[in-house]
Amino acid sequence: MKLRPLTKKIVKWGTCIILLLLLISFLFPCTNCQGNSALKTETRFLIQNFDLASRAYKKEYGNYPSGRPNEIISALTGNNPRCIEFLSLGVHNLDQNGNLIDLWRTPFRFIQNTDSEPPQLISAGPDKIFETQDDLTLTNH
Repeated sequence: MKLRPLTKKIVKWGTCIILLLLLISFLFPCTNCQGNSALKTETRFLIQNFDLASRAYKKEYGNYPSGRPNEIISALTGNNPRCIEFLSLGVHNLDQNGNLIDLWRTPFRFIQNTDSEPPQLISAGPDKIFETQDDLTLTNH
């Protein structure tokens, strides 16, 4: 069965449009989609657990965990003087360097202003870019 020239053009343009739409969807992911809502909730839960673990660490040792981000995570997950696991993480929560990552596989930003304040996590959110409207923190729900 042969296609008429007009039908061939329509199929060709239709294919091009579909490929263009796929490319656009990869470049501009939906940040308000239902699937992202669940990921945001899980990320907030991880941020809250990190905060609680940091506060429990201070109660046990008299100070908040400090150091590089992977050192803080290591201390909270059991690499501390009494081998207490304050924070339980799965392999999906860490990248190959041992850095804590959010559900979009972006490393968290750690902020620790003073030794008297707990370290805080910031997730870049669905767009994977820090300092945008979709960032997630303990106070930004």
